[in-house]
Amino acid sequence: MAWRIMNSDTVVTAKSGKEYLLKKHSAVGLHWALRHLDEQIYKDPWEYRPTRFTVGEEENRGVPWSWMPFSGGTHKCSGYSLAILEIPVVMAYMLREVSPWLLDAAWTSPSPSSLPCSQLALAV
Repeated sequence: MAWRIMNSDTVVTAKSGKEYLLKKHSAVGLHWALRHLDEQIYKDPWEYRPTRFTVGEEENRGVPWSWMPFSGGTHKCSGYSLAILEIPVVMAYMLREVSPWLLDAAWTSPSPSSLPCSQLALAV
């Protein structure tokens, strides 16, 4: 949550037309997840479609602070650093348990920079 203290009485009007009085010195909070559900930024925000965040497909292109899975700044998620450390460890454990092999036996190993990753086919 992003908490702020109101420094003056303010009337806020919702889309429905209903008015709310936010009194001076009261705490007002906005949960960051609500930003991810903004229909002005994301088409069908309640639809599960993770591809909306892939490079080149971003619906939020040019909208600052529209995608913040861990929030941002000083008050970002306390689990962020742990997640960044855990991801490679979990991937290492997963890869330790499988034996990948090439689907195309005729494939020879060129220099890694000469092939896009999409051409490498592995079976697990």
